[in-house]
Amino acid sequence: MADSLSNAKCAMCCENTAKYRCPTCAKITCSLRCVKSHKLTFQCSGVRCKTKFVSLDNYKCSNLQSDLVFLEDMDRLVNSTAHHSKNKLNRRRQNFQVRQLCLVAKQHGVDLKLLPYGMSRRKENTTVFNRKEKCIKWRIQWLFPEAGVEYTDKCVSEQEILGDALIKYIDPEKADVVYKQSLKNYFEFGTQGVCVFLKNELVPGTKIRYHQLDISQTLKSCLIKKTIIEFPTLHVVLLGKTASYFTGSQHTDDACAV
Repeated sequence: MADSLSNAKCAMCCENTAKYRCPTCAKITCSLRCVKSHKLTFQCSGVRCKTKFVSLDNYKCSNLQSDLVFLEDMDRLVNSTAHHSKNKLNRRRQNFQVRQLCLVAKQHGVDLKLLPYGMSRRKENTTVFNRKEKCIKWRIQWLFPEAGVEYTDKCVSEQEILGDALIKYIDPEKADVVYKQSLKNYFEFGTQGVCVFLKNELVPGTKIRYHQLDISQTLKSCLIKKTIIEFPTLHVVLLGKTASYFTGSQHTDDACAV
């Protein structure tokens, strides 16, 4: 550029030797001050027009490089727009599914409360309303305090008997072999020797109470008139270890429906 501008005077101050050529209007300038002055005077953006026609005779390596950068920018913009549109569509679909789930849960007598997006329990929740089967498929978190372990079922139909959903974990004959080691304390008693509790979310923390669920009933029946935050967390407790789950509570028909 220095050779092409040698001996040429600045188009603005007309005193100093020019050092720069505007990629938009080709005005030559000598300093930042004159560059700014020319932009203001001629209403020039100072940005090269990337789509300006360049004849083959004048086409140089710098033009090729600039065109490649331009094409990469356009490709990035297209992908970004498509990704944004896809995310927007997915979020709209998710919002519809969430509203539908909450509505059906309410119709089924469940007070379902969902946390804001971004919270871990919200992200983990796989509970959905299955329109084909017309039932809620719940995510269930099983806690086994006597074994110090927990397991999760991602999709349990509300029409399933609660005891049947528990069989694969602690039934001596039908339980999955992968649970036999970690849940060996429970295998001696099976489903007949345990109680299942659901925390009563409406009670202050100083007075923790639990609903004892009837495992001979469907999950849908067990959750009626209960408050669920995202998905049920069920405590599977051996019969001789249930005292602490009734601390600070009264054995009413509502709190202990067995």
